[in-house]
Amino acid sequence: CDGLLALGGGSAMDVAKVIRFFASHPAPLAQYSVLENGGAKITGKLPPFYAVPTTAGTGSEVGRGAVITVRDTGRKTLFVSPPLMPTIAVLEPTLTTELPPHLTAATGIDAFTHCLESYLAPVYHPMADGVALEGIRLCLAHLNTAVNDGQDLAARAQMQMAASMGAVAFQKDLGMVHSLAHPLSARHGTHHGLANALMLPDSMAFIKAADLTAAQLQRIQSIRTLFAEVGRAGDSLADETRTWFEELGIQFGLKNHGITTDDLGP
Repeated sequence: CDGLLALGGGSAMDVAKVIRFFASHPAPLAQYSVLENGGAKITGKLPPFYAVPTTAGTGSEVGRGAVITVRDTGRKTLFVSPPLMPTIAVLEPTLTTELPPHLTAATGIDAFTHCLESYLAPVYHPMADGVALEGIRLCLAHLNTAVNDGQDLAARAQMQMAASMGAVAFQKDLGMVHSLAHPLSARHGTHHGLANALMLPDSMAFIKAADLTAAQLQRIQSIRTLFAEVGRAGDSLADETRTWFEELGIQFGLKNHGITTDDLGP
């Protein structure tokens, strides 16, 4: 393999990452997953890899991880290792202009969720915190425009930057929203960004009901301040995110996406 070029969304880039190392590493694939502590097994010089995203959501173009659904288990499986980082990432907003509004919204919410969960994660990483807050600000400022006018290159470019920033920030950690969204996508085929959107407001309500420290409350307030700065102040972060997502076209309620109570069994 002389090199790889991934042109597409997060799934395309993640599959390319796995192909890149698996071409020179023995089977089975599962042994390299995070569950198997397999990142250290990914070694040696890998071929050049150029990542060119056509969506603005996952930020996989700047990430050292890949998430794919393993056919044998049906599970979303995470692979993380420094060699998985693309050699070059190309952010070209004209490649995202044909993305339809509903996918623009879903992928943009994925970027927003990465930033929000990273900032709220109880891990000390002040550099990631700064990146995450700026990513949240960019999403609040530009996602609506990108959804409503897909040809707006300034909004598209800023959302691409927010997506990359989200992937940089979540090296700190993610949280409840992704923990709920991944199985929803794996079991029911729900788009990852949409799954995040469906899970996020109620997750914020759950967090609000917890016994939070003053520092944790301050972090939530910092995010709410960004909402207020763009005229989106509400009664709570749960209320603010739900209202915003509805403006972006998200329909809440799992039944609206073909998922019933019977589907949620063990």
